[in-house]
Amino acid sequence: MLLTTVLLFSSLLASSVLAGPHARLKNPKERPKKHTPLLEVLSTVHSNSTASKTFSPVTVAPKENIFISLTNDEAASVISFLHNQTELNLTSAVDAGAWDNAIEVLDLVQPNKTDALHYLDHNGAVPPRYAVARIAFGATEEPYHQDFIVGPLPISKRSTYASLDWPTTSGSAKIRNYNADDDTLLQWNVDVTATVADIVLDLLNGTATGSDDDDFDIWGIDPLWMEEIDGEQRVILWNTYWRYPSDEDAVFDGETLLPQGLFFKSDITGRDPSKWKVLGWLYGDIFYSTTEEFRQAWKSPGFVKYQLNLPGEWIGSDQTGQHFLADTIAPPVAVQPNGQRFSVDEKQKYVEWMDFSFYITFTRDTGLRLFDIKYRGERVIYELGLQEAIAHYAGNDPVQSGTAYMDTFYGFGPYAFELVPGYDCPTYSHFLNSTFHAAELSKTHRNNICLFESDPGYLMQRHSSSNYLALTKNIVLTLRSVSTVGNYDYSFDYVFALDGSIETIVRASGYIQSAYYAKNNDYGYQVHDALSGSMHDHVLNWKVDMDVLGTENTFVKHKIAPAVVKYPWANNTRSTMRLERERIENENDAKLSWPANGADMFLVENSNQLNKYGEPKGFKIAPSRGGAGMFLTIQDRYARRVWEMCC
Repeated sequence: MLLTTVLLFSSLLASSVLAGPHARLKNPKERPKKHTPLLEVLSTVHSNSTASKTFSPVTVAPKENIFISLTNDEAASVISFLHNQTELNLTSAVDAGAWDNAIEVLDLVQPNKTDALHYLDHNGAVPPRYAVARIAFGATEEPYHQDFIVGPLPISKRSTYASLDWPTTSGSAKIRNYNADDDTLLQWNVDVTATVADIVLDLLNGTATGSDDDDFDIWGIDPLWMEEIDGEQRVILWNTYWRYPSDEDAVFDGETLLPQGLFFKSDITGRDPSKWKVLGWLYGDIFYSTTEEFRQAWKSPGFVKYQLNLPGEWIGSDQTGQHFLADTIAPPVAVQPNGQRFSVDEKQKYVEWMDFSFYITFTRDTGLRLFDIKYRGERVIYELGLQEAIAHYAGNDPVQSGTAYMDTFYGFGPYAFELVPGYDCPTYSHFLNSTFHAAELSKTHRNNICLFESDPGYLMQRHSSSNYLALTKNIVLTLRSVSTVGNYDYSFDYVFALDGSIETIVRASGYIQSAYYAKNNDYGYQVHDALSGSMHDHVLNWKVDMDVLGTENTFVKHKIAPAVVKYPWANNTRSTMRLERERIENENDAKLSWPANGADMFLVENSNQLNKYGEPKGFKIAPSRGGAGMFLTIQDRYARRVWEMCC
C-alpha cells in the first residue's frame, strides 16, 4: 500500500529533541541513532509498493450486482404487464387525473437475504428479480395507495402480481390517501380567498385568484390532521399565504422565506368540495371562528395590522457586500497526481478501494444504498442506506406547528441532480449516473453520484520520541450524492477510512422554511423585517444490516461505570471506573440513547468468532459529528398522529 507509515529519524528532529525526555518517561530506553536522510526514507517507503505496477481504475465485479436498480426495459415491461391486468383499471400516468388509478413509482424489491448470501458466498443461483409498483387508486370515494410485488423478471407467463404486505408492521400495503384531490384543493384555496379578497389586499398587499400574475401561493400543513368535531373524525387542512419572489428575484427560489402571517382552517373531509367548510381564520395570533367574525374584526378601529414580509435582494444567494481582499486569489485545490486509486465496474456499480469493496444501487425513495460492504475480503455490512428523513416544525401558528415532512414521500432519487465538479466534488472525482422510474417514465440523471479520495486534514496516527517520528497519512474514500427536496439540499456522504471505519454524514443547505415574525418569539429568532426562523428537527435514520464474520451477530453495550472497589493490594477502597458488558436482548434496550459523558459504547460483535486473545470480533457504533444520537424533540402523541396519518 502506497500510504505507509513514514519514519523520520533523530537527525531530522534536532530542534524538537532538545527539550529532553518525555515527561511520563523519566528514563527512556536509548536506541542507536541512525541518521537516514529524509529523501532516502521516503524513497524506500514508496519503492516497496508494487501497487502502481498492477493497479487499474477499471475492475470487474466478482459477482453480478443483484441489488442494482431496475433497468429501463424491466420498468417498461412491468408497466405493460400491469396495464394488462384489467382488474386494476389503470389509466396511463400522463392522462390520469385525481379520479383515476395510475402507477406512481416502480423500484426493485431487494432479494431475499438468504438467497442473496447463498449466491454471493456459495455460488448459488442468482436470486429472481421482482419489482415493487406503487399504485394510486383514485377511482373510489376513499382513495388509497397500495404497493404490489411484480415478477419474476423479466416478465413472462410465470410473472404475477400481489399486494406487497410483508414489509409492513400493519400487515397491509394499502394506505388511505386523504390528499388525492390536488387540483380541487387548489381551486378551493382560490375560492376561499375570493371571499376575503379585500382583506387579503389590505393586510398582505396582494392577490391570489388563480391567475398567472398572482402575488401569493397558498399551501400549508403536511400531513393533514385528523380532528374530532361533533363526535366525528374530520380531515383538517390549515393553509397560509406565501408571497412569490418578485420577477427580478424569482431565480432564487426563495418562496419559503416569504410567509405572510394569515391562515385559514378548512374541513376537507370527503371528495365533494361542496361539502367542505372554512372553520376559521388566524391573524396576529388571534383566531376567528368564522369568516364573518374575521371581517368584523378587520373593520373594527382597534384592529392591528402587522408589517409586510416583502421579497427583495435579501432572499438571493449570490455574493453580496464587500469582497475580502484575498477573495480574488485562487484558493488551495486538491490534486490527484498519479490518477485514480480506486477501481469501478461501471456496469455493475461495483467499487474497490484499498481494503474495501461494495455494490451501489439507487432508489426513487431513498437515493443511494450500498450492499455487500467488505473489508479485507470479509463482509461487515450487508446493507447500508437511508430509511426515512423527517423534518418536524414548531411555531405559534398552525402551519409551522402542524408540519412534519416525511421526505421519502417526495423522494430523494428524483431530486438528486448533476453535481458540480470543483464545488460539490473535487474536479478529479469519478462520476456515476442514476436512474429512477416514476409516473411511468424512466429518467436518468447524469453525474449525480461522485467518488473521490481526499485528505481529511489530520493524520491517522503519529508518535514522536527522542529517536524517531512515526506518521501515517489519513486518506478516505467518499461516495456522495446531493438531493434537493423542496427548500433543502441534503448532501449525503458515505466515507470509508483506511482504519476500517465507515461514516455516514449528512449536511443540509438551501433555504429554511421560515415563519412569520408576529408572536413567534418562543419558537425562533427574528431574522428579517417581518420574518422569524422556524424551530424544527431534522432526523434521518439508516438501515445498517451488519454481518460481522457471518449473520450470527450480537448487539452489546459496554458501559464505563464509576465504581468503588476494595482491592487485595489496598488498605482502603478506591474510587475508580470499570467496564460493564451487557448483552442487548430486546428492541427497547437497543435504542441508541447516548448517555451523558459518552459513558456507553454500542457494539455489534460475533461472539462465535474470537481473536487469539479470546475477544469477540466486532464493530462499534459511535456518533461522529453533529450530535450524539439524534431523535425527535416531541414524543408520544404527536409522533403517533404523524405516523397514523402517513403510514
